[in-house]
Amino acid sequence: MKKLALTVAAASALAMVSNAAYAQCMIYSQPNYQGAAGIIQPNDVVFFHSNGTSGLEKEYRAFNDPSWLNNLKSSKVAGSCKLIIYEDAKFPSTRSDYRGETPKHKYDEAGVAVCDCK
Repeated sequence: MKKLALTVAAASALAMVSNAAYAQCMIYSQPNYQGAAGIIQPNDVVFFHSNGTSGLEKEYRAFNDPSWLNNLKSSKVAGSCKLIIYEDAKFPSTRSDYRGETPKHKYDEAGVAVCDCK
């Protein structure tokens, strides 16, 4: 019985880790999930310009990756997350929210992306 309880506990822990691993935002440099691919982890903000500050870094872990500036064309968002894209580096800016699979984004320009899983 003790062995069964440990097995159930281990399986539950693995299931929780597995579900957490799928809560993320995949981004692609081309429509239809083609080109370069990147992962934005839950509750991270990525600035696609060199001087990334907007106030978002107070709510999320912040990173800079200028290689994605205006190169985010499609995305796959898993779990309860949503991908928030701001067109410009300066705020306020045009904002687009995406959930699930989006083979082509509405706008081609992206200055900041947030994987919001709160």
